Amino acid sequence: MRDTKGQSMYYGDCAALSFLQNIQELIQGEQELADAAKELSSLSVVEEVPSTDGESVLAYDNANLGDLEALVQAFFTSTCGILDIMDRSYIENLLSCWINGNISVTSSSAAILYLVLASASQIRSNSAQDHHRSQSFFYHGRRIALLELTEYPSMETTQAFMLISLYMLGSCRRDGAHLNLGIAISAAKALGYHRTEATFTQCEENKQLSQNRKRIWRTLCYHDLFFCAMMGRAPLAAAMDSAEEEDNRQPDPKHPDKCQQLGMYESARAFSILKQTVLEIYTKHSAPLERLQRLSRQLREMGTALPFELRSISPAAFPEHKCPKTRQLIIRNATVACNYYFSMMLLTRPFLIACLRAKYNKTPKSTQSPESNDDSQESSEVDKNVKHGAMTSFDTALKTIQLLHELYVNGVLFNNMPLVVAWTFVSALTVCAAYFGRLGDARECELVIYRANQILQHFMPYSPQAKQYDLILKKLSRVALSCISGSGDQPYDNSNLFWSDLFRLTPAHLHKLKEEETDSTLDISELFGLGIPEGDACSLSERFGASLETAQTDTSMSDIFHFPDGAYKDFSNYMLMTDDFLSEQQDFFLNI
Repeated sequence: MRDTKGQSMYYGDCAALSFLQNIQELIQGEQELADAAKELSSLSVVEEVPSTDGESVLAYDNANLGDLEALVQAFFTSTCGILDIMDRSYIENLLSCWINGNISVTSSSAAILYLVLASASQIRSNSAQDHHRSQSFFYHGRRIALLELTEYPSMETTQAFMLISLYMLGSCRRDGAHLNLGIAISAAKALGYHRTEATFTQCEENKQLSQNRKRIWRTLCYHDLFFCAMMGRAPLAAAMDSAEEEDNRQPDPKHPDKCQQLGMYESARAFSILKQTVLEIYTKHSAPLERLQRLSRQLREMGTALPFELRSISPAAFPEHKCPKTRQLIIRNATVACNYYFSMMLLTRPFLIACLRAKYNKTPKSTQSPESNDDSQESSEVDKNVKHGAMTSFDTALKTIQLLHELYVNGVLFNNMPLVVAWTFVSALTVCAAYFGRLGDARECELVIYRANQILQHFMPYSPQAKQYDLILKKLSRVALSCISGSGDQPYDNSNLFWSDLFRLTPAHLHKLKEEETDSTLDISELFGLGIPEGDACSLSERFGASLETAQTDTSMSDIFHFPDGAYKDFSNYMLMTDDFLSEQQDFFLNI
């Protein structure tokens, strides 16, 4: 791809396949790991599932308002922090009108409703009925969208095709997901959503319209960057020659959908650094140390400035009787935290790759003369910064898996959440890379990968892509274990805190969650697809303590890398940074 100045740019180096191949190339030079590296190279990172025809599937059999309201609740709960393109009251009103026969079943509004219900059924995936409903609602919703919303772009066009993209991503149809996201972005651009001039201030109605446009554009840019960073796709919304104007206007604290808006706002802020990382680092085949440190410092400051309500569950932050369910708040806060961790992992990955290259570089270091003491001290300082950056990447990976594992243990996760699977795979792959580089405590690495395995197992029955990623992690982790076990070197142990936790579950959160489950007259596990693992009647601390104790005492943990069948992919493979510290990598085609 070329930018507006005619300069070529390559986005594949920030994708999952690229980072995996980078690790493979590094370990290929080790004689005892060469065979394993060849085996890894034969694995495909992508799992594409063919589409299914939902025309013959009845979506509305035995449906009642309560069933469908539960799906709407599941939709807004599960997407809090990654989607903000419509008000919940709008969908609830559509649902009521549709049930009462007050809107046409072939109208554009019906298409939006069908696609919301399709995504909710897919995310929940709690029964065969959910599966059938998701297919049928998606079939009819997409069909109406193609017939009614593609002649003239409208706000409903952007909403419908964003929902289609989200559904197809959950169905492991990434090419289709990216294509439909492009339609949504093109429609938004045609309507001027990307222009600051689109902000109207003449009257309250236009102010609301302006805010809706901003929310939609923010969501589209977020998912555009997700495809870019995770899959190496060229961004469709981001300007190539200039940065977007920083959005400092926080959502209205009195808005009924404040929870949804604030989560998406902060996730997009985290991804604003990810955008600079992709455009300034990965596309330019260099990673200057000063630039990496500047972006890292900026991201840390943004994380430190997160509102208190995103670090804890704070009902007082909402108007009376307007506080969302605890589960929605937990998912929102965890999503925002993972987006910050995700951005930091991508930003600091060049440091990690640099450490791996230095470790597996067989070229002996030249002997320095006494006259080169100053250069030696400068090099030592660079090495220290590189090690610190690598450990930051490792540390954020640990925090991501730790947080997601807490959600898994306590049944907060839904059954099909492709971005959660992505974060898990990204983090596990980062930990494996650190394991190869003797970074961090070996036992801690093993325990974290074991926990990642548990998270991925939860998604395996619902995500073929997860199964494929699990296979990759399974093989890579076994290679890492054999590499460490066969080496006399002790892994590098670092107890420094590289980035504080942005959000963690606490006993108070879990108590509130339990109270809501107990007070509800509905079966939560049926309505919302809770995936509470077997034997999890114990507390969070008991669960984690048992896992840690097992990791420390059970010798059978040597097979800790025998994972389940479920994971997602990772991105980013690049070379480092200070004064050509690493040589340029050759380009390769992404088979995605």
